[in-house]
Formats: sequence, C-alpha cells, structure tokens
Amino acid sequence: MKLLFMIGDAAVGKMTVGQELMKITDLRLFHNHMTTEPVIEIFGRFDGKE
Repeated sequence: MKLLFMIGDAAVGKMTVGQELMKITDLRLFHNHMTTEPVIEIFGRFDGKE
C-alpha cells in the first residue's frame, strides 16, 4: 500500500496538487474536509476551550 501525506499552509494548492497526482498515478485522494465538515454540522465547531 502506498500512502502520501501532503502538509502545508492553508490555501497553497494542496488539493489541486492532489487532484493532479490522482490523474497521473493510481493513488486516490482523501482530504480532511470529507470528515470534518459533516462532524461540525452535527456537533458544532470545536475550539479546544471548555
């Protein structure tokens, strides 16, 4: 199994690079918004404060 982590600042093009990598490799794209946004809709935003 191959696994690639792409880490960087917000809005620098990680998603765009990931989509292009999908086109030229057999890798699949999973991005954090696929999990965090539905959870925020149910439980609200978590800011780490009590």
